[in-house]
Amino acid sequence: MNISAQDRIIGDFDLFAGEVFNESEIPGMAVAITDREHILYAKGFGVRSLEQPDPVTPGTVFLINSMSKAFTSAVIGVLVDKGRLSWNDTIISILPGFALNDTNATREITVGDLLEHNSGLWSYDGDLLFWMGLKPEEIVHQMRYLEMERPFRSGYGYNNLHYVVVSEVINRTTGSPLNRTLHDLIFTPLGMQNTSTGFDFLSSAAKTRGGYAVHHVKTDSGYVPVPMEKEFLCGEYSEVGAGGISSNVIDMAKWLRFWLNDGTISGARILKNETVHEIFRPANLIASGPGFNFTYAKGWVVKCDPMLPHPVIWHNGETSGMSSYNGFIPEDGIGIVVLTNAGENGVADFIGDTFMFMISNPSDYHEYTNISALGDDIRPSPPVSPYPESVAGIREECNYLTGSYQNNYYGTMNITNNSGTFIAELGPRPLRLNMTPINSTASLFRFMPQIQGVGPDGMLSGVSGLDGRAETVQVEGLTSGEHPPVVFTRIR
Repeated sequence: MNISAQDRIIGDFDLFAGEVFNESEIPGMAVAITDREHILYAKGFGVRSLEQPDPVTPGTVFLINSMSKAFTSAVIGVLVDKGRLSWNDTIISILPGFALNDTNATREITVGDLLEHNSGLWSYDGDLLFWMGLKPEEIVHQMRYLEMERPFRSGYGYNNLHYVVVSEVINRTTGSPLNRTLHDLIFTPLGMQNTSTGFDFLSSAAKTRGGYAVHHVKTDSGYVPVPMEKEFLCGEYSEVGAGGISSNVIDMAKWLRFWLNDGTISGARILKNETVHEIFRPANLIASGPGFNFTYAKGWVVKCDPMLPHPVIWHNGETSGMSSYNGFIPEDGIGIVVLTNAGENGVADFIGDTFMFMISNPSDYHEYTNISALGDDIRPSPPVSPYPESVAGIREECNYLTGSYQNNYYGTMNITNNSGTFIAELGPRPLRLNMTPINSTASLFRFMPQIQGVGPDGMLSGVSGLDGRAETVQVEGLTSGEHPPVVFTRIR
């Protein structure tokens, strides 16, 4: 593509991105486009926080969510190149105490299987233990109690805990915590000075020259900021290897250039060429249709589409109040990163996908930039709970639930009556859930997070024994919607 055509596309893209941002009503966004050598476009939109409306700039730091997974696979790649690991090493050969609820899977599952989401676990199952205050190594131990959705290696099932296990593999192999290894092997060689892990960005002035973006969630009154405190966001920032890296679009452009140059940066090779190809090798089919398919590789998704002459390598991410996208086309030597400080929206994906279509169809892309038919795709309604509202005036009938209950994976749940307010507590942190009855017999209860969209929203039901006390409780909402309810049994 000649330079003038590229400049024209980027000019049209700028107008398109601004229109999408204005229509979406999200608080803030940053976008960067890069080729193999330098940044072609970098711009901030909106504000870092609706409470303190400092502008977003290309230097503003955002949580990048599940785009962190590619950093974990890159670290594994470096260790493979150094002869410290193999993609086919079994997990139990490195973490002897690891187990899944399947003997064959426990014995055979490899580092590569986990990076490709090939365990058979339920999608998105088990994340809540981070909110409950458990450490990564404790969560890895508890995974033996998770139910399997399908047989081992029988299909794709996206689960953040796969990358938590791989993070522990890295810790054991290097003798250092993952955050230090990321800095030593990736951030520092790539010059990603404004990239950090966990809550480090809050305390390091060097990493926040452009400020940091505050999480925002959609409510009935529009987007509202989430306090940047561990109490509300510990789940997102604790899963470093799965989704706990923060960065800005300037650093993320360096990250994309690293891949566009086949694992080198400024002429220095970080990953062998064959290792890069293995990381991008399509491995686990996500979805397919006439002429297109999405396949998970190792921390990346490979997209083939009849409207795209070349595959797109990409990944997105979303947590409570942040959503993101990064992707690139190796053959075209160009990539894009979009970071937003709002959850529950399709803005980052839509902007990233559209740019890929524009680059791939330089003479006929205007139909892809028409946002008039998008509607709720970029202007979503507040999340609507599938559970009914509470019923007033029957709290005195709820005492049959009080006591302690046990589940193999989630551990102990204590239900107490605090002056008429019923609270369920889980984990050492603990995670507190306020319970309210939602039927006249007090057999069904609703629990909600302190902030809408931040934490579990679900339903609890009790089954009474002969003495009138609940012997078991079933809880919906601790896992993904397709997973069966979680059962806790009273501790006698």
